[in-house]
Amino acid sequence: NNKGELCGVLGTHLLLTDISNLLHTLVADQVGNRNRFAVIVQKDTGELIANSFGYDNFTILSDGTMQRINIDEVPTAGLAEAYRNYKATGDRTYLQKIPGDKLFMDVQEYTQNGLDWVLITAVRESLINIDVKVSINKALAAAVILLIVSIILYFILLKRQMKPVGLLIDTAERIKEGDLTLRVPILKNDEMGRISASFNRMADTVSNLINHLEATVAERTAELEHANNALTESKEQLQMILDSTAEGIYGIDLEGRITFCNESCLHILGYTHQHELLGRDMHAQIHHDHGDGSPLTMDECTILKALRQGEKAHVTSEQFRRADGTTFNCEYYSYPQYKDGVLIGAVITFMDITERKKDEEKILYLSGHDSLTGLLNRRSMEETLREA
Repeated sequence: NNKGELCGVLGTHLLLTDISNLLHTLVADQVGNRNRFAVIVQKDTGELIANSFGYDNFTILSDGTMQRINIDEVPTAGLAEAYRNYKATGDRTYLQKIPGDKLFMDVQEYTQNGLDWVLITAVRESLINIDVKVSINKALAAAVILLIVSIILYFILLKRQMKPVGLLIDTAERIKEGDLTLRVPILKNDEMGRISASFNRMADTVSNLINHLEATVAERTAELEHANNALTESKEQLQMILDSTAEGIYGIDLEGRITFCNESCLHILGYTHQHELLGRDMHAQIHHDHGDGSPLTMDECTILKALRQGEKAHVTSEQFRRADGTTFNCEYYSYPQYKDGVLIGAVITFMDITERKKDEEKILYLSGHDSLTGLLNRRSMEETLREA
């Protein structure tokens, strides 16, 4: 009481089995107590006080006496080693490898009111890692979801950002194909908007230039057609003039190949169409021999010599060969042809003088013979006598 006098004694009764049940309840998990467990032992002796395994903490001997079970008799691996390690070194933590796993053990002392106990708790590494794995899996799942969402947002934003670029490229391609009426829609007043506006201005300029060019080309085409018509008309008139002459006329280039000829040339030489002579070597075609079969070389050809010298030439009598292989006497002129001061060929005019040569021979004969008798006349006789 308040005077310090003993009035009575308060006592409590607590079974060690109840402590074991409490330990079992505290450490039990969804699969029993295989992942974590605890034991309480007497510090000095190692005798079991309580355990979470449901084992008996003592045995009854044959004489009816009770004998406490030592921790060394507990089949769970590592508990005895953790106890001995603590007593030897004072280390309160101990790691024990078991098949397929590890046990993390912690040793705590309980000393109060005459009790000197040691509490040993053990937890499997796999149980510790469960939360870590769950957290990692959740983090990975969140990261994957975030990545997918980020990719989707990226493509949405990219598509939105690339839309003006796509419109610009599409418009450029269609303008390239010839549709000059298209222009790029300007969606925003940003860099792409300014680029699109510049492109539209460029397209306007190109369109105006092309329209102006088309008008200029149409005008120039009309002028060229007019000039070509005039040139064709002049060429036809020139050909008409050439064809109306009795003389044969043909032109040659610097290689001696024929470039043009008139109708009289074809007629005199015995050809029908111009394509039979155009591009041919005229020396090899009509002027390659003396008429008696003896060759006339290119160095001896008066036409080619005059062409090389850029001079004109006149030959009163020489042999030309017809298409059928026969020859005839002709007189010809060769005139050099210049363009812008540069020699480009020659023009040759010729005529068949076969009949004129016959008339000259007849006149010569009559000048020396009597027309009735065919005998030499007096002048011819006198010339013959003087020569004799």
